[in-house]
Amino acid sequence: MQALGVLGSLCGLLQASVAGAADAPAPDARPSAASESPTADPGAVLLAAKFGGIASFNGLSPFPIVGIEAGYRFGGTSGRIAAALAAEYTAPSATGSQTETFSPERIPGAGTYRWELRQKELVLQPTLFFRLPHLVPRLTPYAGIGPRFYFLESVVRGQAGGQAFQDTPERSMKFGFGVPLGAEFELGPGGFFAELLPQWAPLKHATTGETHLGGTSLFVGYRAAL
Repeated sequence: MQALGVLGSLCGLLQASVAGAADAPAPDARPSAASESPTADPGAVLLAAKFGGIASFNGLSPFPIVGIEAGYRFGGTSGRIAAALAAEYTAPSATGSQTETFSPERIPGAGTYRWELRQKELVLQPTLFFRLPHLVPRLTPYAGIGPRFYFLESVVRGQAGGQAFQDTPERSMKFGFGVPLGAEFELGPGGFFAELLPQWAPLKHATTGETHLGGTSLFVGYRAAL
């Protein structure tokens, strides 16, 4: 009889254990909040080199232009927003001739002289970009806008009757704006890009008179994302 009592007690404990396990809440099978945090859209440092040509709308001749760029593509924007600072250099020119009608003449050769204007331009432009990543496979169109700071040196040379005039330099800083429009083709750690850059700024020098720095640059280059 004592053995039957012990056996009954063991059966009661076993039933209680099974019931407790059945009533216990099931473990949460959902992924943790940490595993749901986005890690596929980090920011990236952008470094670029570019070259091309500039066509001015103020009478200066087309001329090569080179540039470098450093910026950042902001994380959490699906690669759509970026900012960069670009530095560019070019030196377009213009030539012509003119005849004075002063009497007595001040310039040998019947008052006719030839001149050349060389305009050296170092330009800085901070730009905010809006990008459309993978609008088509591996291709990202983009557009931007930003102010342009022109550091200028205009140098005028002249010649009349076989005699050269002394160079006349003039320096200034002008403010304008630029609107880069381009597309980037993904390759390696970044992409090759082509970019059209309409630009404008006012200009008034003693040697040039009142004019402007309007024109369009066309660049090709490579932009790395690090």
